[in-house]
Amino acid sequence: MKLGSWIGCFCWLMSASIAFAQIQISEVVQSVGRISKEETPVIHEFIIKNQGVTPLNIQKVIPDCSCSTASFTQTPIAPGRSGSIKVVFAPYKLGPFQKIFTVHISDPQPRTFTLKLEGYIAPSPATPEASFPYISGVLRFRHKNLNFGSITGQAVVSKRFEMYNAGNDTIVFTDRIETPTHIRVYFDSSLVIPPGKIGSIVVTYDPKLKKSAGFFQENVALFTKNVAQPRVEVNMIANIVPSAGEVLFGEASKSVPPGMPRTGSSTTNPNLGPRMQLSETVQTLGDIYLNVGLVTEFVIYNEGGKPLEILDIQPFPGCEIISEKQFSLAPQEFAVIQVRFIHNGKLGKQIRRFVIKSNDEQQPEQMLEMQVNVIEGTR
Repeated sequence: MKLGSWIGCFCWLMSASIAFAQIQISEVVQSVGRISKEETPVIHEFIIKNQGVTPLNIQKVIPDCSCSTASFTQTPIAPGRSGSIKVVFAPYKLGPFQKIFTVHISDPQPRTFTLKLEGYIAPSPATPEASFPYISGVLRFRHKNLNFGSITGQAVVSKRFEMYNAGNDTIVFTDRIETPTHIRVYFDSSLVIPPGKIGSIVVTYDPKLKKSAGFFQENVALFTKNVAQPRVEVNMIANIVPSAGEVLFGEASKSVPPGMPRTGSSTTNPNLGPRMQLSETVQTLGDIYLNVGLVTEFVIYNEGGKPLEILDIQPFPGCEIISEKQFSLAPQEFAVIQVRFIHNGKLGKQIRRFVIKSNDEQQPEQMLEMQVNVIEGTR
């Protein structure tokens, strides 16, 4: 290469652009700066110009992780013409990011180079919809499940559960509350929640009255004076484990959801490999309004005797995995997977799916889905 060409190439690099013998790229590093979670996914298009005398072929573009995708001009780029590489990054956590895309080309000599997309994902504005993403009628909740975590057979645990009135009418609860005998519920402020206000309940879980070890998912029913929503259900999840020297008698309660283990952690077989169990594989979420955000949760449980490694959680188009996509669960531990339904602007019945990949040799992949009916209107 002549001295003038070397100087020209150096100048391109200094201005965040790069040139090979036959190609010019608009930039090799694109910074999108600071954006909010609501502005994701991050999309950018890199422009590739063929400055040579022979056609330029983009053979493939490989992202550095499954959270990114890339599409590119499939036909040869004629001399003097331009093509493009469009990259998409779907963030799964807040903070700085840098995504690398390796481009393979031939012109006609094979070669590779990298493109980078970087920026910072900031928290979304603290709106009621963002703070209370789970919908039940006109009420919105911070969490779909009230998670007590792993507790010993002697520990009595209390937790607060908040709800937001997203409707136009005041919600008035009655004194009627339906709970299992080992769960107690009381309102910590008032039975009345005006529109646009937050109310809460305190829930106490007593495993001594449960008299069983294992994973449990149970419901509490609250009742209101409102015709539009006379019944409100709150979900509880807990993993009761014996403390040292403690023996909990009785088989796990029949309240364990379908597919979940019915034997307690005290009967774990250490020779059993990792076993992935799910609270459900299909959730029917009913009617949701167009453009109103919807988030739901699936509970994953390791009923095996060895650690369960969640290798990846891969969403199909139309849903977003909010929680971590890779983690480990010890025997008898559980975790919550949070999934967001993404609107496509269409009405009617829709399905969103995602796949969990794990080291469970019997069932290394599990397909899960959400079923919703999108209707007109907003909250």
